[in-house]
Amino acid sequence: MAQQKTRVRSIRIGSVVLLGIALVAAIVWGSVLVRTQMLENAKELATRLATSYAQLAQTRLSSFEQFLSYSASRMDELISDGADGARMQRWLEGFNSGMASTMDSEMADPYAVIDGTIIAANPWEGDEDFDYSQASWYQGALKARGAVYATDAYTDTITGRSIITLSIALSGSGNVLAFDIQLDELGAVAAQRAADSSMGYALFDRNGEPVVSSGLLSTESPESSEFLNRLREEIDAGFLDQSDASIAGPDGTNLSVFFTELDPGWLSVVTIPTMSLLMNGITPGFFALIALCALLLGVVIYTVLRERKSSRAMHESEDIIRILGNTYFGIYRINYLDQTYTTVKASPDTAAAMGKSGTYAHFMDEMRKVVQEETFERFAESFSCENIRRREQEGVTEFGGRYLRRFGDEYRWVSVASITNAEISNGEAIICFRAVDNAMREEMQRQELLESALETARQATSRQQRFFSNISHDMRTPLNAIVNLTQMIRRNPDDREQTMRCLALLEEAGNQLVTLVNDILDISHIQNVEQSALDLATVDLVECARTSVELARPQAEQGNKVIELHSAWQSRWVRADSKRLGQVLNNLISNAVKYSLEGARVDVTLSEPDAREDDSRKARLFQIEVADTGIGMTEEFLGRIFDPFARETMFAPRGVVGTGLGMPIVKNLVQQMGGEISVSSKVGEGSVFTVTIPLEVASSPEQKASDESAVRGKAADEGAVSFAGRRVLVAEDNLTNQMIAEALLGALEIDVTCVDNGKLALEAFRDADSGAFDAILMDMKMPVMDGVAATRSIRALERPDAKSIPIIAVTANAFAEDAAEARGAGMDGYVTKPIDAAALAHALEEVWS
Repeated sequence: MAQQKTRVRSIRIGSVVLLGIALVAAIVWGSVLVRTQMLENAKELATRLATSYAQLAQTRLSSFEQFLSYSASRMDELISDGADGARMQRWLEGFNSGMASTMDSEMADPYAVIDGTIIAANPWEGDEDFDYSQASWYQGALKARGAVYATDAYTDTITGRSIITLSIALSGSGNVLAFDIQLDELGAVAAQRAADSSMGYALFDRNGEPVVSSGLLSTESPESSEFLNRLREEIDAGFLDQSDASIAGPDGTNLSVFFTELDPGWLSVVTIPTMSLLMNGITPGFFALIALCALLLGVVIYTVLRERKSSRAMHESEDIIRILGNTYFGIYRINYLDQTYTTVKASPDTAAAMGKSGTYAHFMDEMRKVVQEETFERFAESFSCENIRRREQEGVTEFGGRYLRRFGDEYRWVSVASITNAEISNGEAIICFRAVDNAMREEMQRQELLESALETARQATSRQQRFFSNISHDMRTPLNAIVNLTQMIRRNPDDREQTMRCLALLEEAGNQLVTLVNDILDISHIQNVEQSALDLATVDLVECARTSVELARPQAEQGNKVIELHSAWQSRWVRADSKRLGQVLNNLISNAVKYSLEGARVDVTLSEPDAREDDSRKARLFQIEVADTGIGMTEEFLGRIFDPFARETMFAPRGVVGTGLGMPIVKNLVQQMGGEISVSSKVGEGSVFTVTIPLEVASSPEQKASDESAVRGKAADEGAVSFAGRRVLVAEDNLTNQMIAEALLGALEIDVTCVDNGKLALEAFRDADSGAFDAILMDMKMPVMDGVAATRSIRALERPDAKSIPIIAVTANAFAEDAAEARGAGMDGYVTKPIDAAALAHALEEVWS
């Protein structure tokens, strides 16, 4: 009996021991499995978190690359248009303000190197001494040849913040546009979340340098900086790839590490204390379990302890899920086999209707209420249970898209995704919803900007192609005549009649070519100079109109046409740019005469449409009307008369040649003077052009001007100024132009001395006796020393005639800016190339009278 009791006791003890051993083994094995599973789940969730932060930084970086590409195309247009530095800086300031508003951040600082000068939206001190040519962003952009170049992270010497620089080469030699991007802004969202939790976050550049750190990874101490270097080395070595791998933090805490790479080779890292993922003090728990398993009560105590530890670990895991879940406003677990759902997180506007769970049909009914009506059918089909199951069978782990969802009274963009994974039990999937309205609208705005820029570029290319096509045609016509007529003269030099006929045709072709070149230069100058200054002076408006009429009268009389000027005033003195005003009148009047048949009439009328008695206003509206009884224009042509190279092809007098640039030039000149131009016309009846310009009324010229006019009139009565015996110094680097100058001046009985550049002109004048030369013809563009520098040097000489000798500029440019430059250098007048004999004689008469 005793032995039996002993045996029973032994069996019971053995059973208890075996039970204890079994319990301990089961608990240990279960703990290992739970620990492994928890670490695997945590790795997936935290890796997604790191990926989310990385994608956020990558998206913002990509946005700045798109902004850089767009702004580069616009800067190329400004460079092509000849914009100055001030205009480019204003554009950069406006663009930077718009970019900061779009990105809701001022993390980018745009600047550019244009023609060796730094132009910045936010100028900084010392940029004039900064050697940008050695900067990696500058050299990298030039090597990339139009592609965006990104530097490594570095510390900005101005702000002391970590930045990278995105740069791209512009058109022109050595021109580069760059953005400085503040790296702490790229990781701002992740850094803030890490600072508010027990996590740590770090962003490493491609050289392994930490550019953003927060939370447990904050680099506020040398130990932390050393730890970040060690962390990156172990990641690169692959020591932290496994889910159960860990590393000791700066304070000795065991950390689990989760990371993902960005496209440029950067690394986004999230760390979480391992003990936050698992049960605290698991090793002491094992010893407690072994001791407690010796007693039956140990099982209960162990169970309680395990529950407490598991509850704590679950709480930590839920914190991680909650951090990830903040990205989504709705998360649902779908069982596509049972066609049911369970709510994990619901949007406030659907939470009550959705409840904790329900049928999938009910889920779709509630979605119908918030999904845009025209989108719902596709939504329901894409996320049906059948299609979710089919995608899982095909190995598609994630599927989704964007659509408009109703929130209250408005629709906003959201993203939806269905996720299947081996970690989720069979027959289940996750459907989650995320708000992407701001990002979507920014993307749409960027797309619109890109499409607009593309369309602008296409239009510019089309206009350029049309321009060169027309230019090619209009230039080749007179050039063809010049080349072939010259060959005809060479072949038959003794045929005087043919030679004279060819010379007349050559002169006509040359005049056509000069007119075309002048018109092209005029319209190019008007369109490319942002604000051309008006050369205002006191002008007799009636006399200006009379001069234009008289210039056109020989052409009119040759065609038996009548041209008359009508004005209620004898004179009307105003402040105006006589050259531009005369150019407008000459174009309108010559066109009226040119495009009319024999016997036609042209009337030029001056009036004040808003005139009233006792009008004391300084600025008034003046109206110039040019009416003709010519051939008129079609309605179709009237709509494009002011377009470059537009010509009326249906009706035109035979033999009339035009460039198609006169009317665009007139319109631009009128607009520069603050006026307007309109036209009306009927085929066969004639046309009426009306120009309305605001002009300041001026007093009549002072008595001194009247006296000078009287003196000139007296001189004119006594006869023209004599040129015989005069000596002129000609500074011209082109041999052909020297020969032309000698011929034109020789015809006026003037002795000529020619030199090849401005420096030789200065030396010839300096070495000659006082009064040896009566005037100097100075070419503006010459090698060694140009005309402006030579004139200033001559005026600075210490000799009696240096200040008084007349100097006349000879230039291929006839713009107001060129005339102003000549006067500023000390020149007394100017003539334009090709030199007209009458204009040259008039210029000499002006300076010698």
